[in-house]
Amino acid sequence: MKLNSANTIRHEAQQKCGNTRDAQLRSMHRLLNDIASKLERSNFYDYIAYVCDNKRIFKRSFISGLLRGFGNAVGFVLLGALLIYILQRIAQSHLPIIADFIAELIEIVNARR
Repeated sequence: MKLNSANTIRHEAQQKCGNTRDAQLRSMHRLLNDIASKLERSNFYDYIAYVCDNKRIFKRSFISGLLRGFGNAVGFVLLGALLIYILQRIAQSHLPIIADFIAELIEIVNARR
């Protein structure tokens, strides 16, 4: 009788552990599928391909640096021209102290051209 009850207990324990293990495996499988679908939606594989291609990174960085520098130069020129225009208008308005100072600045700028 004792052998029979020990076998029964062992069998029940195996079923419980087996069911728990199956449930854990199903849960892990579901989790891995979720992760895989999120990676596909986020274009992770394209990002990895981009990161592994050093020529492509260099080319993109170089071009973006050139364009950024060009944009800074154009913006500086436009803002400088606008500032000089505004200063000329203030100088022409004949304000007592400010007009003389701005007139000197404009003369300096025009002399440097």
